[in-house]
Amino acid sequence: MDHMYENTKEYALGEPKVNEKYQIYHFFAEDPEGRTIEFQHFLHEIPELSSS
Repeated sequence: MDHMYENTKEYALGEPKVNEKYQIYHFFAEDPEGRTIEFQHFLHEIPELSSS
């Protein structure tokens, strides 16, 4: 996540931070067309999804 932030920080709306409620590490950025996007890293286990 920190690597992604370093590569996009000119578009970031703030530094990455932990959201305790949702157990994610995240930051928001704005794309070239002005849309807000969120980058997330889950801090808890998530179930594996099967494609079958």
